[in-house]
Amino acid sequence: MGIVGFNLDKMSIERKDEIKGKINIKTNIDILDMKKEEISLSSDQDTLKLTFNFFIIYEPDFAKIEFKGHVLLIEDSKIAKKILEDWKKKKMDPFLREQIYNLILRKANIKALSLEEDLNLIPHWPMPAVKAEDIEEKGEKK
Repeated sequence: MGIVGFNLDKMSIERKDEIKGKINIKTNIDILDMKKEEISLSSDQDTLKLTFNFFIIYEPDFAKIEFKGHVLLIEDSKIAKKILEDWKKKKMDPFLREQIYNLILRKANIKALSLEEDLNLIPHWPMPAVKAEDIEEKGEKK
């Protein structure tokens, strides 16, 4: 399997109110559809288009980020046919799912962090931080 494309088709971010109390942040990926795409990149391979939604939800009803997009996969025609047959049965090979989810997470998380910064939202993904104790300890060891 080769991933040959990743596109975001829709980006939506909304901050509804000021932070009050504890915020719970949830993320979710929904694979919406998979179909053969009429893009001929190779004579013995098929291109598959997988559409997805990626959500980051700040609860209780504080903010929401949504990305809708698609991933293009290129695969041997026989394997592509099997992937589509499995999809119709609501199944997906775990290795394929892992590759797709990791790509979506990698691309969408980076974009989301930038948008969260623009709207002054708490990052949904903890950023590395330095503590004063760590700096002092390293300074003493020198």
